[in-house]
Amino acid sequence: MTTSKDGRYTWLNSFRDKGEKLSAPATLVGYALFSRADEKDWKCFPSIPLIMRDTRIKSARTVHRSIAELVAAGWITYDPGDSRTNNRYWLTYPDLVEQEMPYVEQERSEEHT
Repeated sequence: MTTSKDGRYTWLNSFRDKGEKLSAPATLVGYALFSRADEKDWKCFPSIPLIMRDTRIKSARTVHRSIAELVAAGWITYDPGDSRTNNRYWLTYPDLVEQEMPYVEQERSEEHT
């Protein structure tokens, strides 16, 4: 899978067209992550408070549930980080498995070495 600006917008169009089964908060969180994802590998690092500000969602718990919903639906891959690193999110497609997105696994392994 190649990543590019065009690919990101393909993700956005697919999310808009096929993401209708998501809750409203999860949809807002998906759009917020898209707006912060870089063009190279579709990764972003927003904190929960930043996502709350971007989406105007008042509850951190709602953001966490929305992230879990997006992960379960296959729209994002999520790495919670640890006490020294931020949360990391990658835009993904529901019909792709992680093996088809090697940059996600490569970065995870580099962080834990």
